[in-house]
Amino acid sequence: MRGYEPLASYPGEREMYQKMQATWAQYRQASDRGVDLVKAGKAGDALDLLGGDSTIALFSSALEAVNDDFKFNVKAGTEGAQAATTAATRAIWSALASPCSSSCSARSSASYSPAKSRPGSAGS
Repeated sequence: MRGYEPLASYPGEREMYQKMQATWAQYRQASDRGVDLVKAGKAGDALDLLGGDSTIALFSSALEAVNDDFKFNVKAGTEGAQAATTAATRAIWSALASPCSSSCSARSSASYSPAKSRPGSAGS
């Protein structure tokens, strides 16, 4: 999890990371106690501990924290991709429209003559 810590940069993401880390640490402590019980020859006690409601709740909390962070990152990534796509589309349209607006403007200016547009003038 330490490799992820420097990547947590969005608002609220650091708090999610800290919750994920804290809940995982609590579950890991229970798991380590279960391993110690097995090593001490107390497999039944280890099974009771690891299969107990409190350890299952710790695992569920850790898993929920990981899933919340994952969903957050999927949402942020999707929104970032949509924003980049929108910006790129606007840039393309601006680039395509720019030469046309310059040449269209020049053509309009060249063909427009105030004398031609007045009623009764020689150009009308």
